[in-house]
Amino acid sequence: MVDPVWEYGQKYKSGFICKYCRETKSGGGATRFKEHLAQRDHDVKDCPSVPPEVKTFFIEHLDRNKARASARAREKLLRDAAARAPHIDLDPEEEVGQGQYDEDAELQATLRQSWEEYDFMQRAGPHYDRGGGSGSGSRAGGSGVRGSGVRGSRVAGSGGPLPSMFTRSQSHVPERVRDYHLGLSSAPRQQRIDTGPWTVKGKTSRELLGRAWAKACHAVGIPGQKVDDPYFKAAIMETQKQGVGIKIPTGREIDGKYLDENVKEIETEIEKWKKDCDECGVTLMCDSWTGPMRNSVINFLVYSGGTMYFMKSVDAIDKIQDYQYLLKKIKAVVMKLGYHNVVQIVTDNGSNYKKACEILTDRFPHMAWQPCLAHTINLMLKDIGKWPEHEACIQSAQKICSWLYNSNSLHSMMRQAIGRELVKWNATRFGTNYMFLKSMFKKKDQFMAWLISPEFRNTRFFKTEMGRYAFDSMCSLDWWNNLEWVINDVEPLYMFLRFADSDKNPNLGDVTLEYQNMRNK
Repeated sequence: MVDPVWEYGQKYKSGFICKYCRETKSGGGATRFKEHLAQRDHDVKDCPSVPPEVKTFFIEHLDRNKARASARAREKLLRDAAARAPHIDLDPEEEVGQGQYDEDAELQATLRQSWEEYDFMQRAGPHYDRGGGSGSGSRAGGSGVRGSGVRGSRVAGSGGPLPSMFTRSQSHVPERVRDYHLGLSSAPRQQRIDTGPWTVKGKTSRELLGRAWAKACHAVGIPGQKVDDPYFKAAIMETQKQGVGIKIPTGREIDGKYLDENVKEIETEIEKWKKDCDECGVTLMCDSWTGPMRNSVINFLVYSGGTMYFMKSVDAIDKIQDYQYLLKKIKAVVMKLGYHNVVQIVTDNGSNYKKACEILTDRFPHMAWQPCLAHTINLMLKDIGKWPEHEACIQSAQKICSWLYNSNSLHSMMRQAIGRELVKWNATRFGTNYMFLKSMFKKKDQFMAWLISPEFRNTRFFKTEMGRYAFDSMCSLDWWNNLEWVINDVEPLYMFLRFADSDKNPNLGDVTLEYQNMRNK
């Protein structure tokens, strides 16, 4: 996306040329140009000819950027403080019963565990990688940290062994998982002195490598973001390790013998993993999915001992997914795993899943049913969206958005005016309603400037009933203030949803810390 500041000048080397006063600077970039137009007098000469409305716009723009940076800094300090605090009083003024005290005690224990992990990570530095990764050895006479398998090591200055939560043996981590974490590892690697990134040869080599992989990805249709996959990084690192002269595997070999070897490796891992289920217990996860062609499947995944596997997929395209059908399918998987091994079932919060799991947990009292965190928050946002103030604001914004996208020419005008598309809402993911409102509020100034401009007011769209409604609404500060109030009202819960629904795999300590941060906002 092009920075709006370049509408008022042009780039010159690493700096700018102002179109109002023709001030020329060869450095500073967009930030210095904004300060020049805002007349901030920060390491740059003020523009004497800037129009008042442009000056006001960039003053507000810089203030918003500064406020966002301060908010991020405060949030980081809050997270660090929560991680370091040995005890966090959640609601000191509330009177609670004994059951609530028990729940808070568990929460405090989880927070203390997260604090211990945080403290150890600070001491171990970049040589510690939580999870199950493969490290690059341990420091002689130091803490003995090797990836995340820190066996028998000591925290410097603590005088005692590490807690058992850190004593996961590398032998218990499947090779495939170690390869995965190898690509995620951020531990420093020793560079050759003649090819390091500080040398001309090193910089040139990286450029050549990047161009070669870019050509390969673009030629065979591999999206660039796939290069960030940890398995891809692990393959590159293994290639670098083997050096020059090794014959590149052919496509027949990759889809043939190497595929068979990987399948055998995974089957061997699963057999070893099944033997550990009696000791660790199993969490069964079940989720329904409906595709664009209305084909429906039910996926089953199992988690135990720090590793998750996809177990099976059930074709439910011609089935009614009531509680009886789901109970039959879930029970069959439970019996296959061994009902004595399954200790927890995780599903979405639908009434059909809830009733099926209630019957199952009554039959097997040692099992617990846990609704999906992201789905639960999504349903909470659905109910919040029915509050009169929220519902009126959401419906008004959606009405205007539908009108803007109903005509190709109007849509093109809007996109040119605000410089981007709006984030559309999803009918079943109610958190996207607030994502849509936020995307519209971010373009408040551009919308107002466009709607009062002659380019819009001289068009036929302005004279229609919806055009007048959009003009009256989006040129009213009260309408925008209501929009901002609704966004701020759900911001902590929405951010928690983004955290829970992300591609990352947070542990209970991460979730608890994020929950505490949400309550403090």
